[in-house]
Amino acid sequence: MRYYVLVGLLFCSSALYSQDPITELDLSGKVPAAVHAAHAKLFNKDQPINSLQWLIAKDSPSNKEISVVVGSGLMFFDPKDPPTPEKRLKRMVCSADNIAVVLIGESESSFSNQRDWVYTDYLAKVSRVIKQQKPIDTGHIIVIGLAGGELELSPEKRLKVDDGPRPEKGKEYLMFLRYVPESGQYINSGALFRVDGELLSPLGEHDVFLEGIGNKYSLTGVAEFASDQSCEEHKQRQVQ
Repeated sequence: MRYYVLVGLLFCSSALYSQDPITELDLSGKVPAAVHAAHAKLFNKDQPINSLQWLIAKDSPSNKEISVVVGSGLMFFDPKDPPTPEKRLKRMVCSADNIAVVLIGESESSFSNQRDWVYTDYLAKVSRVIKQQKPIDTGHIIVIGLAGGELELSPEKRLKVDDGPRPEKGKEYLMFLRYVPESGQYINSGALFRVDGELLSPLGEHDVFLEGIGNKYSLTGVAEFASDQSCEEHKQRQVQ
C-alpha cells in the first residue's frame, strides 16, 4: 500500500564533537557501522507523533510492501526577486562544504535514530573535485547519507520511503556535500545530477530551475561557476 506525506526541509543540528575520518574504505564493501550510526540521528523527524511507525502498525498484514512517497510541496518566492537557475545553483554551491563527481558503490539503509524515518548511506569514489573545503581528493572513497531508502521489515514485507531521488550503483553523479564531523563523512545537501561526460541531468521530479542548470551548464561550467562565488552573503545569512 502506498502513502503520501508532505514534509518540510530536513535541518541537521550542528556537530557536538568530531572524530577522524575513515581513511580506508572499499567501494564494494560495507558502510562502517560507526559512520552509519552517527548519521542515524541526522534524519530524525522529531515530530510529536511517529507517523512512520503508525503507518507500519496499521498496515494490513497481507500487504507485501509499504510505500511512503514524500511530496515536494509548493514553492513560494518574492516576486521582486524571482528565482533563477543561477540563484539555485549559487545556493547549492554556497551551502556545500565539498562538491564532487562520485561513482556510487554499495549502500545500506536503516531507520533513523528515533525510528521515525529511513535513510541510506552510500559508498562513493571521488572521480573529480569541484569545490573543496574539507579534505577530499580524487580516488578517495567516502560515505554519503541521503534521506529515504528500502528496508525489510520481515521476510514477507518491505518498507520503501521515497524521499527524493536516489543514486544508482555503478553510475556517476555530481553531488553537493555537507561535512558531518561526528562521522568524518558527508550527507548530500543539494540536488543530484547524473553525469555523462560533461553533460548534467537532474534527477527527480520536474524542476524548471534544475533543468535550467543542466541545460545551461556543463560539468566544467559548474566548476567555473563555483570558483567565481565568494559566498560571503550566504555565510552572513547563516550567522543571522
